[in-house]
Amino acid sequence: MHSGPLGIDIVRLEQGEHSSSPDTEYWRRLRDYQLLDNHRVRQIREHGTDVEWTVPYPWEGITWVLDLLNTSPDSALRVISAYLDCHATVLPDGRLVALCDAAALIRAYYIGLPEDTQERIDLLTGLTPRQFEHVVANLYQRMDYTVTLTREVKDGGIDVLATSDEPGRHEKLSIQCKLSRRTIGVDPVHKHAYVAGEEKCTKAVFVTNSRFSPDVRDEARRDTRLELLDGQHLVLLLNQHFGTNWPLQLERLTTFVELNND
Repeated sequence: MHSGPLGIDIVRLEQGEHSSSPDTEYWRRLRDYQLLDNHRVRQIREHGTDVEWTVPYPWEGITWVLDLLNTSPDSALRVISAYLDCHATVLPDGRLVALCDAAALIRAYYIGLPEDTQERIDLLTGLTPRQFEHVVANLYQRMDYTVTLTREVKDGGIDVLATSDEPGRHEKLSIQCKLSRRTIGVDPVHKHAYVAGEEKCTKAVFVTNSRFSPDVRDEARRDTRLELLDGQHLVLLLNQHFGTNWPLQLERLTTFVELNND
């Protein structure tokens, strides 16, 4: 992707969307781009000459990521992942898909596909907590739930809210996602079950890349409103709903877009 403007930027400028948008680097660049573009138009009309480009384009290019492929493909993936984290909410769909496809090609050609369940669990363990939440949100969305990803907070509350209004399947799931290298004990599970009850949810779902202690499993057997999803079963669901090649699409899975399931 080269430095420059995109068609969506022109639309945002024409609609004045940039004037009240967050003060991020992208929106600052877009405002500077408009100021310079207006100056260029006046310069050409009045003097017949163009003005030297002195401010950054709205979009910074990342073509230099190609130089990382032969020596450090993991670094190339981190670049693309960081770019998606920063711009996913304002990127046009075509660029969003293209960047995810580029990451999939890098994984397939330079890194390879993790074969066994433990390797896939390890892949999930390397995510950030927010990326892990995105994976879980995308999974439940693929399972035909209407999904809302909640604001990123560290309060032990609801990370993902998944609902279904289908006949015979009226559900409201409170989902907490926990990345951990340790076995999950009863305390965080109890806290989430309490929050789910307060929100009148039909189920409290606790999802982790790790495993649960015997005490937690005993609790889930006694309480049918508590559902546990450990790393092994999470991988099985990802295999089932996204296909066994889902690790190649990890960047797509860690970029969550809320859809209208209707």
